[in-house]
Amino acid sequence: MSADLAGPVRKAQVKVSSLSPRITRTTVADAEGRFVLEDLPAADYTLSASKLGYLEMALGARRPGAGVPGAPLKLAAGQKIEKVSLKLPRAGVISGVVTDEWGDPAIGVPVAAMRFAYENGYRTARPGGNAVSDDLGGYRIGGLPPGDYLVAATPRDMVAAAAASAESIRVRQEIIAAGDAEARARINEARRDGVSGAEIPAPAGYVPAFFGGTPSPSAAARISLGLSDHAGGIAVQLISLKTGTVSGVVTGPDGLPALASVQLVDPLMPIAGLAVWFRHPGADGRFSFAGLVPGTYVLRAQGTKAIGAAGGGDFTAAMNVTVTSGNTVDGSLALQRGRTVTGSIDLNTLPPPADARRLSVQLYPIMGPSDWEAAVPRATPDERGAFTISPVAPGLYRARVNGLPQGWALASAVFRDVDAADMNLEIKAGEDPPTGVLTFASRTAVLSGAVSNKDGEPVTDRNVLLFPANRDFWVAQSRRIHLVQPGRDGRYEIRGLPPGDYRIAAIDSPEPGQHFDREFLTTLVAGSAEVRLAEGDSKTHDIRVG
Repeated sequence: MSADLAGPVRKAQVKVSSLSPRITRTTVADAEGRFVLEDLPAADYTLSASKLGYLEMALGARRPGAGVPGAPLKLAAGQKIEKVSLKLPRAGVISGVVTDEWGDPAIGVPVAAMRFAYENGYRTARPGGNAVSDDLGGYRIGGLPPGDYLVAATPRDMVAAAAASAESIRVRQEIIAAGDAEARARINEARRDGVSGAEIPAPAGYVPAFFGGTPSPSAAARISLGLSDHAGGIAVQLISLKTGTVSGVVTGPDGLPALASVQLVDPLMPIAGLAVWFRHPGADGRFSFAGLVPGTYVLRAQGTKAIGAAGGGDFTAAMNVTVTSGNTVDGSLALQRGRTVTGSIDLNTLPPPADARRLSVQLYPIMGPSDWEAAVPRATPDERGAFTISPVAPGLYRARVNGLPQGWALASAVFRDVDAADMNLEIKAGEDPPTGVLTFASRTAVLSGAVSNKDGEPVTDRNVLLFPANRDFWVAQSRRIHLVQPGRDGRYEIRGLPPGDYRIAAIDSPEPGQHFDREFLTTLVAGSAEVRLAEGDSKTHDIRVG
């Protein structure tokens, strides 16, 4: 039934699933909201329901959302479970009106709601829903879960959109002209006549307009939407202003134009399409980003495989650029080869006979929300344990080792004053990092226990979060931060833990990636318990909730 209207939710999709045996069955609720799932084998099931306009809900879950754990439904052979009730909350809504710069209704303008979410410990805005303004300028965006949102209106004739189209045409013309002299002559003639389609538009015009009266996403007003809330009256007025341009040429280490992918980012709020843009220069290496709101941006280039030796992103470049109204900034970038990381395996910390050549030393990239997908640089040590990883693009990395003997783990990866097993190793352009030394241990710790309520009954709808007491270790993808869900008996187990002081708590299921967020962890410290683990410890810690 509906959680807010107390009536049946007709034609909701109802699903049961089990991991052992692996089973998924679905059905559709009838006109009274009733459902039947028959001929199910004995198993522990999760039961959930969903429907357009509502939020997915699992039986026994403490909040709605796909993937949020609920209470397991234990079904014995031949058993019939009746009168199971699932209450679906309605999805949230954001509505309002879009007006032009004179206050008149703006018709046919795309409007986007972006919800804040977590990615590798960063909180950033991601697409949440879309609409188009009607003949009165009104819009309505539904299907929204609770959270904080930004709302932006993006006219189809924005300067940046027209500029991107012109730049794409220019690059295609360069590619055609490079291989056809007759076509090159026709294109040059059209350019002289101003009808090639590749003319960059005038720098004044529409830019993205955010709720709060700003073209900048980092300065936009945030809308807090509760469960099943309707946030109305979210008015957005279009903004027209004189924009700026970043243009330049990408060159390789030899000084010649290079094929590359070029990215421009607003580092304060990197929202795809609104504050993150890409260009793919042609053979002349030229690129242009026009229609930019004045401000400071990060410009990056990554060599493509077409460069030959510079392929696969081995060659990169980056710079900060400040854009001002009506001006063009030179953003020419010179690609440089990635840095070289060297180190050694301490063979004395591995069981004899130690053969380092069976290992793979990796630098795992820790990416921000606007970073490109990156390969994992790796190397195989020689018989003495020495390794060289090259090229490594500038960025943040964590050391990992594959191929270790059963039961062994990386203990430390020290590069001068940074232990890259736990902390981010920063690779800087033009600077090789110090040599590293990697050590290993065979006795990692194990922590287990049970989560129960005040009556001693197992609790399964909470998550157990273990995190280090030392805030220096509060980094994305930390091997010391673990979020686990108890089994149907309320028990949990966490293996492979380095020694140290930890905090542990039973919490409601957080947003994906939220458990790496420093502010979130700070809120949990007071209500968490201390756990100290020595090397090789196997400790039990039970948690009582409620």
